[in-house]
Amino acid sequence: MSSNLLQTILHDETGTLSAALDAFGSTQGTVLYRGASAWGALGPGTSGQVLTSGGAGGNVSWSTLAAGNFSGPASSVADHIVTFADATGKLGKDSGVGIASLAPLASPTFTGTPAAPTQATADNTTKLATTAFVQAVVAAGDLQSFFQSAQQTITSAGLLTIAHGLGKIPTLINASLVCQTAEQGYSAGDQLYMGAIPLSLGLSATGFATAVVPDASNLNIRYGSSSAVFYTNNKTSGVSVSLTNANWRFVVRAWA
Repeated sequence: MSSNLLQTILHDETGTLSAALDAFGSTQGTVLYRGASAWGALGPGTSGQVLTSGGAGGNVSWSTLAAGNFSGPASSVADHIVTFADATGKLGKDSGVGIASLAPLASPTFTGTPAAPTQATADNTTKLATTAFVQAVVAAGDLQSFFQSAQQTITSAGLLTIAHGLGKIPTLINASLVCQTAEQGYSAGDQLYMGAIPLSLGLSATGFATAVVPDASNLNIRYGSSSAVFYTNNKTSGVSVSLTNANWRFVVRAWA
């Protein structure tokens, strides 16, 4: 269409802009574009096609999108989560994580070393308590502090002064005997829980067991003067027997 014809249409009293443009193409869906040397018209594309630019040096055209422009991994495993393999957003890879391995929101069971935020020690809600939270609460004195001694040698009439580090006088003290050499039916490694102390062991005779005087720093323990400090029951027969000092070690525990 010549420029003279276009000018005639536009200036004619009966002419309209639509009539002028119809000179390029009157089919619905026709697209007018500027070519390299003149205006042109691109006929209608088919349903679903998209208009594609040819850039500054090319004309527009219709393009048909490929069926699915996302490419998944060739060796995918059913019900595995697929993640992007690069930055294009078009290439996927198998993450190796199965849906079934994920913890549900309701009553999850975790494995490995799950982590959570550490709450303030004053928190009294249903939030998770991490090991760091527990340590902080214990350090702040909001829970009972605990002390356990090393295994102590038993010496008749001997004195033990054991630093407990609790910072105050313990409110509860108990002890146990740990067998070193088998005797009276007990094997090496067996522990005799002695309960709260002083330890009378149910024996009325003098010179047995221990006396404990705690203070804010130490557990002051005096063994009985008898040649066998502790007296108990034979593990097999239940007969009352004395224990050989050298065959046992004494362990004391305290709470404050």
